[in-house]
Amino acid sequence: MSDEIQNDKLTEQIDAEVAERLRSVRNPAERRTLANLLREIGKLPLEQTRAALEVSATIAGVSFRASIEFLRAVPDAARILEPAELRAWAEMGRRLTMSEVEEGVSFFAAGVGDFGRVPPSARPFVLQVCSRQMILSATTAVETFRGATRPPIPPTRNHFDLSTRSRRKSPEDRRNTARSF
Repeated sequence: MSDEIQNDKLTEQIDAEVAERLRSVRNPAERRTLANLLREIGKLPLEQTRAALEVSATIAGVSFRASIEFLRAVPDAARILEPAELRAWAEMGRRLTMSEVEEGVSFFAAGVGDFGRVPPSARPFVLQVCSRQMILSATTAVETFRGATRPPIPPTRNHFDLSTRSRRKSPEDRRNTARSF
């Protein structure tokens, strides 16, 4: 019973946040766009909805356009990310937006992409590394985030292997090589 009461309180809080957000938008076209996006987000599990709304408000403090792109990306991102991961991803985009608005908008427009290929146990680690990199370079952090989905580079055979080389030589070349040592 207490879970139902807690969920009802959370739903009331979210409804109040949505109503406040819609009242703050003056342009009717933007209000409709925002209402549609919020309707889509409302279909998500409660914790993800809450995380998305809270973070979108902080992003809107930097750029309304970036916040709208974030809200557009949330339904797809929520299928892959847990609420805490969604917050970390959004924070990375917010920091990127603070340094360059267009970069932040592009980051959110690209969504989480193939981040679903990263094992769930490794995702928090990748996001933590990206968060730490954001302090020094937003671009590097985004590259790390995108690079986490790329397959690892296979090792090359550029190292010198004397045994393989000597097997390829003719018997006379091998004798000459042995004399030179």
